Amino acid sequence: MSKKIKNFLIYFISPIIIVIGGFIFSKTVGTIALVAYFLLLYYLMLPNIYRIKGSKSYGDDKLADAIKWYGKAYKTKRGGTGTAVSLAYLMLKKGDIEGSESLFTKTYEASDTSEEFRNVIKSNIALVKWKKGNIDEAIEMLEKLIAEFKTTNIYVSLGYLYIAKGDLEKALEFNLEALEYNDANSIILDNLGETYYWLERYEEAEDIYEKMINKNPKFPEPYYHYGIVLEKLDRRDEAIQMVKTATNFKTNFLSSVTDEQITEKLNELTEKG
Repeated sequence: MSKKIKNFLIYFISPIIIVIGGFIFSKTVGTIALVAYFLLLYYLMLPNIYRIKGSKSYGDDKLADAIKWYGKAYKTKRGGTGTAVSLAYLMLKKGDIEGSESLFTKTYEASDTSEEFRNVIKSNIALVKWKKGNIDEAIEMLEKLIAEFKTTNIYVSLGYLYIAKGDLEKALEFNLEALEYNDANSIILDNLGETYYWLERYEEAEDIYEKMINKNPKFPEPYYHYGIVLEKLDRRDEAIQMVKTATNFKTNFLSSVTDEQITEKLNELTEKG
Protein backbone atom coordinates (compact mmCIF):
# COMPACT_ATOMS: atom_id res chain seq x y z
CA MET A 1 0.00 0.00 0.00
CA SER A 2 1.40 3.41 -0.99
CA LYS A 3 1.99 6.11 1.63
CA LYS A 4 -0.61 8.40 0.01
CA ILE A 5 -3.33 5.75 0.14
CA LYS A 6 -2.39 4.85 3.71
CA ASN A 7 -2.60 8.49 4.82
CA PHE A 8 -5.91 8.91 3.01
CA LEU A 9 -7.38 5.95 4.89
CA ILE A 10 -5.97 7.08 8.26
CA TYR A 11 -6.74 10.79 8.11
CA PHE A 12 -9.90 10.95 6.01
CA ILE A 13 -11.79 7.66 5.62
CA SER A 14 -11.34 6.37 9.18
CA PRO A 15 -12.51 9.62 10.85
CA ILE A 16 -15.62 9.70 8.64
CA ILE A 17 -16.47 6.15 9.71
CA ILE A 18 -16.00 7.17 13.36
CA VAL A 19 -18.27 10.24 12.90
CA ILE A 20 -20.99 8.13 11.31
CA GLY A 21 -20.64 5.59 14.11
CA GLY A 22 -20.91 8.42 16.65
CA PHE A 23 -24.20 9.66 15.21
CA ILE A 24 -25.53 6.10 15.20
CA PHE A 25 -24.70 5.90 18.92
CA SER A 26 -26.14 9.35 19.75
CA LYS A 27 -26.48 12.85 18.31
CA THR A 28 -24.19 14.33 21.00
CA VAL A 29 -21.40 11.84 20.42
CA GLY A 30 -21.72 12.30 16.66
CA THR A 31 -21.54 16.09 16.97
CA ILE A 32 -18.43 15.90 19.17
CA ALA A 33 -16.83 13.49 16.70
CA LEU A 34 -17.71 15.80 13.78
CA VAL A 35 -16.21 18.86 15.48
CA ALA A 36 -13.09 16.86 16.32
CA TYR A 37 -12.87 15.77 12.69
CA PHE A 38 -13.03 19.37 11.41
CA LEU A 39 -10.36 20.38 13.92
CA LEU A 40 -8.19 17.51 12.66
CA LEU A 41 -8.72 18.64 9.04
CA TYR A 42 -7.74 22.20 9.97
CA TYR A 43 -4.63 20.93 11.72
CA LEU A 44 -3.65 18.84 8.71
CA MET A 45 -4.37 21.64 6.23
CA LEU A 46 -2.59 24.39 8.18
CA PRO A 47 0.76 24.10 6.31
CA ASN A 48 -1.12 24.29 2.98
CA ILE A 49 -3.06 27.33 4.18
CA TYR A 50 0.17 29.08 5.14
CA ARG A 51 1.80 28.15 1.81
CA ILE A 52 -1.17 29.51 -0.14
CA LYS A 53 -0.94 32.78 1.77
CA GLY A 54 2.80 32.86 1.14
CA SER A 55 2.35 32.20 -2.57
CA LYS A 56 -0.22 34.97 -2.84
CA SER A 57 2.07 37.41 -1.02
CA TYR A 58 4.92 36.51 -3.35
CA GLY A 59 2.67 37.01 -6.37
CA ASP A 60 1.75 40.44 -4.96
CA ASP A 61 5.47 41.29 -4.72
CA LYS A 62 5.38 41.27 -0.91
CA LEU A 63 8.56 39.33 -0.20
CA ALA A 64 8.64 39.91 3.57
CA ASP A 65 5.06 38.65 3.94
CA ALA A 66 5.82 35.63 1.75
CA ILE A 67 8.76 34.75 4.01
CA LYS A 68 6.52 35.12 7.07
CA TRP A 69 3.88 32.71 5.76
CA TYR A 70 6.33 30.14 4.41
CA GLY A 71 8.14 30.40 7.76
CA LYS A 72 4.92 29.53 9.56
CA ALA A 73 4.37 26.55 7.24
CA TYR A 74 7.93 25.38 7.87
CA LYS A 75 7.56 25.69 11.66
CA THR A 76 4.61 23.29 11.65
CA LYS A 77 7.20 20.60 10.72
CA ARG A 78 4.62 19.23 8.29
CA GLY A 79 5.33 21.49 5.35
CA GLY A 80 7.60 19.05 3.55
CA THR A 81 10.82 19.56 1.65
CA GLY A 82 9.23 21.92 -0.86
CA THR A 83 8.29 24.37 1.87
CA ALA A 84 11.83 24.41 3.26
CA VAL A 85 13.37 24.95 -0.19
CA SER A 86 10.91 27.73 -1.03
CA LEU A 87 11.55 29.46 2.29
CA ALA A 88 15.33 29.28 1.88
CA TYR A 89 15.09 30.71 -1.64
CA LEU A 90 12.89 33.59 -0.48
CA MET A 91 15.34 34.30 2.33
CA LEU A 92 18.13 34.49 -0.25
CA LYS A 93 16.11 36.89 -2.40
CA LYS A 94 15.71 39.05 0.70
CA GLY A 95 19.49 39.04 1.25
CA ASP A 96 19.73 36.65 4.21
CA ILE A 97 22.70 34.69 2.87
CA GLU A 98 23.66 32.90 6.07
CA GLY A 99 20.11 31.94 7.03
CA SER A 100 19.34 30.76 3.52
CA GLU A 101 22.53 28.69 3.25
CA SER A 102 21.90 27.10 6.65
CA LEU A 103 18.35 26.06 5.72
CA PHE A 104 19.41 24.77 2.29
CA THR A 105 22.16 22.68 3.89
CA LYS A 106 19.90 21.31 6.62
CA THR A 107 17.25 20.34 4.07
CA TYR A 108 19.81 18.79 1.72
CA GLU A 109 21.15 16.59 4.53
CA ALA A 110 17.71 15.46 5.74
CA SER A 111 17.19 11.73 5.25
CA ASP A 112 13.79 12.16 3.57
CA THR A 113 14.98 14.64 0.92
CA SER A 114 14.66 13.13 -2.55
CA GLU A 115 17.47 13.19 -5.10
CA GLU A 116 15.44 15.57 -7.26
CA PHE A 117 15.12 18.05 -4.41
CA ARG A 118 18.83 17.67 -3.62
CA ASN A 119 19.59 18.76 -7.18
CA VAL A 120 17.27 21.76 -6.80
CA ILE A 121 19.03 22.66 -3.56
CA LYS A 122 22.45 22.38 -5.21
CA SER A 123 21.36 24.84 -7.88
CA ASN A 124 20.33 27.29 -5.17
CA ILE A 125 23.48 26.80 -3.11
CA ALA A 126 25.37 27.83 -6.26
CA LEU A 127 23.53 31.16 -6.07
CA VAL A 128 24.60 31.48 -2.44
CA LYS A 129 28.21 30.94 -3.48
CA TRP A 130 27.88 33.58 -6.19
CA LYS A 131 26.52 36.09 -3.69
CA LYS A 132 29.37 35.27 -1.32
CA GLY A 133 31.83 36.20 -4.07
CA ASN A 134 32.69 32.69 -5.27
CA ILE A 135 31.45 32.97 -8.86
CA ASP A 136 33.88 30.38 -10.29
CA GLU A 137 32.76 27.82 -7.71
CA ALA A 138 29.13 28.64 -8.44
CA ILE A 139 29.65 28.17 -12.17
CA GLU A 140 31.46 24.88 -11.62
CA MET A 141 28.61 23.57 -9.47
CA LEU A 142 25.99 24.47 -12.07
CA GLU A 143 28.03 23.08 -14.97
CA LYS A 144 28.30 19.71 -13.22
CA LEU A 145 24.62 19.79 -12.32
CA ILE A 146 23.26 20.66 -15.75
CA ALA A 147 25.25 17.83 -17.32
CA GLU A 148 22.76 15.41 -15.76
CA PHE A 149 19.88 17.53 -14.45
CA LYS A 150 18.51 20.13 -16.88
CA THR A 151 15.93 22.64 -15.68
CA THR A 152 14.91 26.13 -16.72
CA ASN A 153 16.15 27.56 -13.42
CA ILE A 154 19.64 26.14 -13.94
CA TYR A 155 19.74 27.53 -17.48
CA VAL A 156 18.67 30.90 -16.06
CA SER A 157 21.29 30.95 -13.30
CA LEU A 158 24.25 29.63 -15.27
CA GLY A 159 23.41 31.80 -18.28
CA TYR A 160 23.56 34.90 -16.13
CA LEU A 161 26.71 33.87 -14.25
CA TYR A 162 28.63 33.57 -17.55
CA ILE A 163 27.59 37.18 -18.25
CA ALA A 164 28.53 38.32 -14.74
CA LYS A 165 31.97 36.75 -15.11
CA GLY A 166 32.45 38.44 -18.48
CA ASP A 167 32.77 35.20 -20.45
CA LEU A 168 30.60 36.57 -23.24
CA GLU A 169 31.31 34.00 -25.96
CA LYS A 170 30.45 31.21 -23.55
CA ALA A 171 27.41 33.19 -22.41
CA LEU A 172 26.18 33.53 -25.99
CA GLU A 173 26.64 29.85 -26.76
CA PHE A 174 24.95 28.77 -23.56
CA ASN A 175 22.07 31.27 -23.67
CA LEU A 176 21.26 30.22 -27.24
CA GLU A 177 21.13 26.64 -25.96
CA ALA A 178 18.91 27.83 -23.12
CA LEU A 179 16.60 29.48 -25.65
CA GLU A 180 16.20 26.14 -27.44
CA TYR A 181 15.38 24.50 -24.11
CA ASN A 182 12.74 27.08 -23.14
CA ASP A 183 12.05 29.96 -25.50
CA ALA A 184 9.11 31.20 -23.41
CA ASN A 185 11.04 32.01 -20.24
CA SER A 186 11.50 35.76 -19.80
CA ILE A 187 14.76 35.54 -17.84
CA ILE A 188 16.36 33.28 -20.45
CA LEU A 189 15.37 35.86 -23.07
CA ASP A 190 16.74 38.67 -20.91
CA ASN A 191 20.05 36.81 -20.48
CA LEU A 192 20.36 36.45 -24.24
CA GLY A 193 19.42 40.06 -24.88
CA GLU A 194 21.95 41.28 -22.32
CA THR A 195 24.62 39.06 -23.88
CA TYR A 196 23.98 40.63 -27.27
CA TYR A 197 24.21 44.07 -25.65
CA TRP A 198 27.64 43.42 -24.16
CA LEU A 199 28.81 41.96 -27.47
CA GLU A 200 27.65 45.25 -29.09
CA ARG A 201 25.16 43.37 -31.26
CA TYR A 202 22.47 45.94 -30.54
CA GLU A 203 20.03 45.12 -33.36
CA GLU A 204 19.86 41.47 -32.24
CA ALA A 205 19.38 42.60 -28.65
CA GLU A 206 16.58 44.89 -29.79
CA ASP A 207 14.81 41.99 -31.50
CA ILE A 208 14.87 40.02 -28.24
CA TYR A 209 13.62 42.86 -26.06
CA GLU A 210 10.94 44.01 -28.47
CA LYS A 211 9.35 40.56 -28.24
CA MET A 212 9.79 40.46 -24.46
CA ILE A 213 8.20 43.83 -23.76
CA ASN A 214 5.05 42.78 -25.60
CA LYS A 215 4.64 40.08 -22.93
CA ASN A 216 4.71 42.68 -20.11
CA PRO A 217 7.34 41.03 -17.88
CA LYS A 218 6.92 41.76 -14.18
CA PHE A 219 10.56 42.43 -13.24
CA PRO A 220 12.79 45.44 -13.97
CA GLU A 221 15.72 43.95 -15.92
CA PRO A 222 14.10 43.67 -19.39
CA TYR A 223 12.98 47.31 -19.31
CA TYR A 224 16.34 48.55 -18.05
CA HIS A 225 18.31 46.46 -20.54
CA TYR A 226 16.03 47.42 -23.42
CA GLY A 227 16.53 51.03 -22.39
CA ILE A 228 20.32 50.86 -22.61
CA VAL A 229 20.05 49.05 -25.94
CA LEU A 230 17.82 51.83 -27.29
CA GLU A 231 20.32 54.36 -25.98
CA LYS A 232 23.03 52.73 -28.09
CA LEU A 233 20.69 52.90 -31.09
CA ASP A 234 20.32 56.69 -30.54
CA ARG A 235 16.65 56.43 -29.58
CA ARG A 236 16.90 58.40 -26.35
CA ASP A 237 13.20 59.19 -25.83
CA GLU A 238 12.27 55.52 -26.10
CA ALA A 239 15.20 54.63 -23.85
CA ILE A 240 13.94 57.05 -21.20
CA GLN A 241 10.48 55.49 -21.33
CA MET A 242 11.86 51.98 -20.94
CA VAL A 243 14.14 52.81 -18.01
CA LYS A 244 11.32 54.78 -16.39
CA THR A 245 9.11 51.69 -16.70
CA ALA A 246 11.82 49.67 -14.91
CA THR A 247 11.31 51.87 -11.83
CA ASN A 248 7.78 50.44 -11.48
CA PHE A 249 9.19 47.07 -10.41
CA LYS A 250 11.08 46.09 -7.28
CA THR A 251 14.59 44.70 -7.38
CA ASN A 252 15.81 42.09 -4.92
CA PHE A 253 19.10 40.61 -3.75
CA LEU A 254 19.24 38.29 -6.78
CA SER A 255 18.39 40.96 -9.36
CA SER A 256 21.05 41.68 -11.96
CA VAL A 257 20.45 45.43 -11.63
CA THR A 258 19.92 47.64 -8.59
CA ASP A 259 17.50 50.48 -7.91
CA GLU A 260 20.51 52.80 -7.84
CA GLN A 261 21.63 51.72 -11.33
CA ILE A 262 18.15 52.26 -12.73
CA THR A 263 17.80 55.70 -11.15
CA GLU A 264 21.29 56.74 -12.22
CA LYS A 265 20.66 55.70 -15.83
CA LEU A 266 17.29 57.49 -15.89
CA ASN A 267 18.89 60.69 -14.60
CA GLU A 268 21.72 60.36 -17.10
CA LEU A 269 19.34 59.93 -20.04
CA THR A 270 17.11 62.77 -18.88
CA GLU A 271 20.00 65.19 -18.39
CA LYS A 272 21.25 64.53 -21.91
CA GLY A 273 18.08 66.17 -23.18
